[in-house]
Amino acid sequence: MSYVVKIWDAASGPALPESVDAASRLLGELEAGEVPGGNPKFVQLARQLTQRFPTPGILPCDDEPDLAAIAWSDWPIDGKTEAAVWNLGLNVGMLDAARPFLMQKANALGLGVLDEQAGEVHLPGGRILCLPGRAPVTHDDAADEAPRAREVSVRMFEFLKPLLVARGFKGRKSSLTFRRSFAEGWHELYIWSPADRWPLCAEVTVTVTARLHAITERRVGACYPGRALEDFSHMHTLIMHPSDWIEGEAPFFSKLNKHYQVVRPAEIEPVLQHLGENLQARILPALDACRTLADFDRELNPDAGARSLFSGNVGDRLIAAYLNANPRLDEICRELDPRLYGRWEPLVASCVD
Repeated sequence: MSYVVKIWDAASGPALPESVDAASRLLGELEAGEVPGGNPKFVQLARQLTQRFPTPGILPCDDEPDLAAIAWSDWPIDGKTEAAVWNLGLNVGMLDAARPFLMQKANALGLGVLDEQAGEVHLPGGRILCLPGRAPVTHDDAADEAPRAREVSVRMFEFLKPLLVARGFKGRKSSLTFRRSFAEGWHELYIWSPADRWPLCAEVTVTVTARLHAITERRVGACYPGRALEDFSHMHTLIMHPSDWIEGEAPFFSKLNKHYQVVRPAEIEPVLQHLGENLQARILPALDACRTLADFDRELNPDAGARSLFSGNVGDRLIAAYLNANPRLDEICRELDPRLYGRWEPLVASCVD
């Protein structure tokens, strides 16, 4: 559903209107009058709008665009019109963010904006005309620029630091990671940005991993004979993706994988609160219960009907079941042996053997 505003050059035209009705009459006259040719201010405004809220074709990623997240209802947005009034369509779902940004940038260029749906006229200098008895529509912090992913990532690191240090983790700010080592392996959380989606938003997520040396080193020996174990010192045995530890929905999630997408600085605090709650309720209890060979085997090869927050490499599943003398070992081997299903997966076959 579109939401159309009318933009005109208030600085070079007739006297500024004193009411919404007067502005509506003025724009009607401009639209019915002589076509003045292109206005470079429209082009400049379009460039600023699409830098902040990109349209398909200039988005900073290769993913299929989420049309609900596009601020404008049609594109390209280039401001190239011969008319004296530029009719610009906005996506209703993005009004809170895009509308105040549009007003701010247009007014700074000496352009006026008539928003008939809201019953408002925004004039250069910040003056707002409203219908009688109405107050201007406001959106707190909506015109703020999206933060950079690094800013959000560092805020996450500093927020998590006291919570995790108290549980035995050591933080490394340079890599935005936390690791807790124990004799048999380690637990790790790392903060990273999957894609550069700025200026649309900052996309940041937290991935959780765990390693049991006995399992992973045995798989390395089976799959990569002759290679030094030190080459695989960072290889994990278990991984917990955001979609595994996040339940429910929130407006700051990406739709496909539940990465955090921060559009405005004011959203950082709710994101941190959500992360902290999930850390305490789901991530840390799962890690605390995963230290021994039996624990890792249980997570890699859960019983029927049981659900693990972790996933792992097929080879690690086989090795864990073997080392833990899992009574379902033969069944697991038959399930995972690629040769029984006509698949060419030599590394998995090595682990079965």
